Amino acid sequence: MDAWQQTTTGSLTAYVTSSFSLHSLTATTSVMSSILGGILKLPLAKVLDIWGRPQGFLVTVILLEIGLIMMAACKNVETYAAAQVFYWVGYAL
Repeated sequence: MDAWQQTTTGSLTAYVTSSFSLHSLTATTSVMSSILGGILKLPLAKVLDIWGRPQGFLVTVILLEIGLIMMAACKNVETYAAAQVFYWVGYAL
């Protein structure tokens, strides 16, 4: 399911950015969300050490779901970029 979801999300990124007539932001959106997802791994790992694994897992699942919901309901590229950040921060851990 994870591989299928990753493939679907990756395939639809170009469609989403082109539907807003900003196809050139496809690479920027992907790069920035990957960078922010990578940067936030260490602070989230520290929070997981303090709170505990089950609570941390719940937080990451919630962040991932918020990202997916925002991607589905986005009305502009900025919202889509923010959704990508939420998704990758939740997916990172």
